[in-house]
Amino acid sequence: MQLGDYIQLWYKTYKEPYHEITTRNVQWTYIRVHIQPSKIGQMQITQITAYDIQKFFNELLDHGNKSKLLHNSK
Repeated sequence: MQLGDYIQLWYKTYKEPYHEITTRNVQWTYIRVHIQPSKIGQMQITQITAYDIQKFFNELLDHGNKSKLLHNSK
């Protein structure tokens, strides 16, 4: 199973029921914009290494504020 698919299942099962609608919307946006389309989001969970996780975090730090939502809304 790919991380992007798993994170959706995990969030829907374990977190969404306890979040208010605004928090849900923000979390789903993070998942949809940052995790699912990323390289790590497309990887099989069993193949993800610590290096892959660190690289993903570094990319978020470098490019995280340049959300696809900003580019798509114009």
